[in-house]
Amino acid sequence: KDRRALEELKERSAADKEVFLRQIAQLKAQLAEVDLESFERMRKALAEMAKEMATNNDKMSAYNMLKDQMDEMSREQDELRKRMEDSVMQIREMERLRAEAVQEMEAAKRRIAEMDEMLKKHEEENARHEKENARLNEELRLAAEKNARIQQLLDESRKNEAYL
Repeated sequence: KDRRALEELKERSAADKEVFLRQIAQLKAQLAEVDLESFERMRKALAEMAKEMATNNDKMSAYNMLKDQMDEMSREQDELRKRMEDSVMQIREMERLRAEAVQEMEAAKRRIAEMDEMLKKHEEENARHEKENARLNEELRLAAEKNARIQQLLDESRKNEAYL
């Protein structure tokens, strides 16, 4: 009985094995077809992806070039900003120096005005002194003439005394 059951089991097993083997073969064939179709689709998809990648690389190159240009422009802008700040500082320094120069010029004008006033006073004083000198010279001349006349009179008077 057991043998018979074992024999039947073997026969069924062999039949099932054969069915399984056929199913496996069919699945392998289907899988091969699917794999071949999938491979073709994947190859086409990869080709498209390669094209897209090339386009993206071109776009990235253009982007990188634009980014480099933007970086360069940013550096130039920073340099210009620095130069502008330096120029503003120079302008402020020049304005400060100009203000100092204006103050010095005003002070110099005041000193010149003071010196002109002093010179005018000295000229007036010199004119007064010249008038005074002229008057004194005239007095001296008159006094000298008077002295000469007195001396002459004295000399004549001595002569007359000596004569008498």
